[in-house]
Amino acid sequence: MDAWRKAVECMKDKSIGDNKILNVIALVIAAIMNISAIILGIKVATMGVLPGQYLVGFAIIILLVDLVVWFTLKKKAMTVVMMLITASVAAITIYGFVAVLKVDSTIQKVTSGSNEYIRLSMVVRGDSPIDGLTSLYGANVGYIDGDIHALGILEQAKQEVMLGEIIGYPEAVKLAEALMNGSVDVILLNNEYIEIVDEFEDFEEFSLSVKIVYSVEIEIDPNANPVQVGVGLAEPTEDTDVTTIGDSSTVDIESKEYTDDSIVIYISGIDTWGSVSVRSRSDVNILAVINTKTGKMLMVNTPRDSYVSLVTKDGSMDKLTHAGLYGIECSETALENLYGVNIDYYVRLNFSGFEEIVDALGGIDVYSEQNFRVDDTFFVVGMNHLEGEDALRFARERYSFAGMGDVQRGRNQMEVIKAIIGKMTSFSMISNYTEVLDAVGDSVMTDMPTEEIYNLVKFQLATNTVWSFETYTVIGSGGSEETYSIPGVQSYVMLLDEEMIEEARNKMEEVLNE
Repeated sequence: MDAWRKAVECMKDKSIGDNKILNVIALVIAAIMNISAIILGIKVATMGVLPGQYLVGFAIIILLVDLVVWFTLKKKAMTVVMMLITASVAAITIYGFVAVLKVDSTIQKVTSGSNEYIRLSMVVRGDSPIDGLTSLYGANVGYIDGDIHALGILEQAKQEVMLGEIIGYPEAVKLAEALMNGSVDVILLNNEYIEIVDEFEDFEEFSLSVKIVYSVEIEIDPNANPVQVGVGLAEPTEDTDVTTIGDSSTVDIESKEYTDDSIVIYISGIDTWGSVSVRSRSDVNILAVINTKTGKMLMVNTPRDSYVSLVTKDGSMDKLTHAGLYGIECSETALENLYGVNIDYYVRLNFSGFEEIVDALGGIDVYSEQNFRVDDTFFVVGMNHLEGEDALRFARERYSFAGMGDVQRGRNQMEVIKAIIGKMTSFSMISNYTEVLDAVGDSVMTDMPTEEIYNLVKFQLATNTVWSFETYTVIGSGGSEETYSIPGVQSYVMLLDEEMIEEARNKMEEVLNE
């Protein structure tokens, strides 16, 4: 009997010891849960991205888990169950903290890259033996007269190789003509002008007839006084004697009293493969007029070839797409002047990252107004589920729409934007959030403050607003006019219909003041 009693007492002691170990493990896991929850809560509260009720609810859940853990420590079976629950909550909070860090990092990235660059390229004929800076010995070089950036690059090139004659030309078409007729061996110009030259009848295949042998990106100082140099805004150095051409002041928009719930965002889409910070023609020009109180979003599309006044260039007339060559502010003020509206922020999207965003979202469902084909892809009237490559084809195509290609392309682009917004505000994004954020960080740039973005996110989470969308495209008739970017040459432009401009203004006013 004594032996049996000792065996029972030993088992009890072992059971008590095992339970103590379980209790210690449970408390350690609970401590990890609490620490991770506190860190996550502080980070989210600092960002200001979650509504207050979300934070309170999160705190209550953590407190309840702690209380249950405490009251079940003496019950072995319940302790094991609570260990599993606590470990799960701890894993969720750690995962949430990592996710929040990723979101914050991406937002900081897209809001901090406000400085722009211009890309200058050395271009030669396709059959030229020149293949880089080292093979420029004795080569005659052409550039756009007055371009101090080009002159700076040429001065550096002279230190490495002996160049031939350096010749200035008044604009890009004359420069291209000099290259093709052999007056110069190489030309140095803003990379964007290569495709602009393609738009002219005598140079329709210019980009296919030349090759780039050297490129360099130059950062634009936003605080310097701009001068017109033929390739965008450039900044004078202390040793450079330059004269400012045109009025660099912004448009004086009539002060309007909109509701606090209204915001106007300029969405600019650039057709450049590379950095979103490179100054480029703006092929997408959409004003998103948003009223958070009513849940309405009006998107007004202005075709890329619209003949508009460049306010920062003394009101000179040019294609809207060319305004992007002189900086995002030039495009903004041109649209502000056209519609009499104040633009609060811009969002710039690069086509090079467009495919990645759509693929990361798992594709998007886009409505097509017409049946058309691009390469081997068919788009039908109605909803089309598109992956990245096909979504890009849908957004860029204009040749399938006789006579109004740019207009229809603008409408298609607004449908794509609607689809992306719808997908990004749905819970389906959570599963692929890292891929989406990586794609966004590499291809989107905005001047919207981080706090404003988080306020919009908080608003959406708090209200779960179902947005209603309206789209409107201002169109006109084709014409031929001289432009600021290519002076002395007639270019195709769209002369906008004044009644449609007025209708767009009225629609914006209605949304802003509701």
